[in-house]
Amino acid sequence: MIIFKYLALIKDVFLSNFKRLSSPYKLNFVVTKSCNSKCLNCNIWEIKPKDELGLDEIEKFAKTTPQLKWIDFTGGEPTNRKDLPEIVSIFNKHCKNLLFVHFPTNGIKTDRIVEMVKAIKKIGNFKVVITVSIDGPQEVNDKLRGVPGDFIKSVATYKELKKIKGVDTYIGTTLFNSNYLYLDQMFSELKDHIPSIIKKDIHINLGHHSDHYYGNGESQDINPSMKVYKEIERFSGKGKFGFTPFSLVEGIYRRHLKKYVENGVTPMSCRSQETSIYLSETGVIYPCSMWDHPLLNIRDHNYDLGQILESSEAQESSRLIQEKKCSQCWTPCEAYQSVLGNFLS
Repeated sequence: MIIFKYLALIKDVFLSNFKRLSSPYKLNFVVTKSCNSKCLNCNIWEIKPKDELGLDEIEKFAKTTPQLKWIDFTGGEPTNRKDLPEIVSIFNKHCKNLLFVHFPTNGIKTDRIVEMVKAIKKIGNFKVVITVSIDGPQEVNDKLRGVPGDFIKSVATYKELKKIKGVDTYIGTTLFNSNYLYLDQMFSELKDHIPSIIKKDIHINLGHHSDHYYGNGESQDINPSMKVYKEIERFSGKGKFGFTPFSLVEGIYRRHLKKYVENGVTPMSCRSQETSIYLSETGVIYPCSMWDHPLLNIRDHNYDLGQILESSEAQESSRLIQEKKCSQCWTPCEAYQSVLGNFLS
């Protein structure tokens, strides 16, 4: 029953408030760097995918991570990997308490995306959460994401995904200097196409630099600042967070967002590498998606995450994280686990 999966996750979250966990409950897994977007603030699409982990390798790794309860499958465009449902099935097979499966999508190939989501939903008894990326009103979005007609295609994908019973679908908006003033216009245009949409259906994130993930270290458009924070608060409504567990976590995230943009320092003790870990498409383990600090490759360590986390390299990176000598970020991919790990304080 899914209630027991919730209880297993709650147990991990509770323990993470008192001690460092021996193994993470969340995985951020880049299944492919293939991408059919051409985003101005992300250079993943310029990478020609090669040497990506095969299904047999993924299964070897999954066998060593039965404790996983939450997996973000990301890219690139995750659905560009035709065996994505098989990958999800592998983790569902070996992670008996898998509760959340999430992936973002650019929304360009509606039929393929919908087909894959339907296939994934049939795999197991877990929550499926999909985020469709839209970064502004039509003209701004299409320029930023580099594909003519991207806005209309993404809206169509969102509408089709909302029809699938048991799938939670949201709009994901990343803010940069070039688009943070267009939230109202974006929402108005979305309303024209999706009359039922409300602001809580839109999850807003700040743009971040990450050399190993996005390859965007040179982007001048990425500048988390107070002016962007104020637009988020104005648009979303200060203090209007709701009463679901997710809404509470998002509310705490946003309250600490102000501290982050003021000084550029992660506003609470980071739980990366302890509660979550990042696996690249070629098998390299990183503490998180933002910090360009590779640990070791699972291919060189029997595909065993435990071996890597016990290594001297992992112990040293853990020390650096605790001393705030990492990249310092506040992106939901990493921040939500930190919020949960500091919840009682």
